[in-house]
Amino acid sequence: LAPYTGSICVDGQPLRGLSEQVCGTLVAVVPQQPVLFSGTLRWNLDPALQFTDAQIWDAIKTVGLLRSCSGTLGLKADVQGSMSGSQTGSGALALSLGQRQLLCAARALLRSPKVALLDEVTAALPGELALSTVTHLVKKFRDINATTLLVTHQDDLVSVCDRTVRLSHGSVVSDTIAF
Repeated sequence: LAPYTGSICVDGQPLRGLSEQVCGTLVAVVPQQPVLFSGTLRWNLDPALQFTDAQIWDAIKTVGLLRSCSGTLGLKADVQGSMSGSQTGSGALALSLGQRQLLCAARALLRSPKVALLDEVTAALPGELALSTVTHLVKKFRDINATTLLVTHQDDLVSVCDRTVRLSHGSVVSDTIAF
């Protein structure tokens, strides 16, 4: 993550001199194309086994996936890591693109980063659900004092932002601070 000019700092520390491991603890990215691993729901959210079940369920609830993920196997349910979003077998979770995006958002929440980059995190969700989800996510990240960068093409989602920078063809066309 190197800027063309200037520098990027988190808590006064330039990212350029930090190791990938340290940067990974400071910055959480929720990509537009979600990355999941074949394995259990717990493994996808907490591969390092750092969090309690209660913390994981809270993150799942925050992103609106509690109903989809609370089957009989709970955190032991299998998740298909492929883009198809489906898996055969007893107790496997078949998640839509939108649900996979939200699962990645739950993973980012659990990590309590200093910076959260949400890249089209709700692009596969209907408008009203997208706004509600982004509102909850931004609030949760604010609660842990994380800066949230929201990348979106959905104009109604910027209502939850303190500052909006609009780009067109690689150039800033407006920079607005909400009051």
